[in-house]
Amino acid sequence: MSMFHFHCPGCAAPMAVADAERVGKLCGRCEAARTWESLPPGIQETIDTAVRRGNMPGLFAMREALPSFGIPQAMDLLMFRHAALGLDGSV
Repeated sequence: MSMFHFHCPGCAAPMAVADAERVGKLCGRCEAARTWESLPPGIQETIDTAVRRGNMPGLFAMREALPSFGIPQAMDLLMFRHAALGLDGSV
């Protein structure tokens, strides 16, 4: 399988993707940051409260607040919030 190498346009992290259409796209962390910034403060607070209680409550809160949100995006957002909240990061 051929891999395409590039740097994330948001943070310059090196990336490799198998799908040429993904070249030049943001990495998961930058996408999560963009998603987080677009959420209303009330939803941010609800998600953070749930994430502090654990991974599953955090994922359930995201699913309620963002029904069209897929698992890969939710996992990226969960990891992003773990880092921002200073949690242990075990996702």
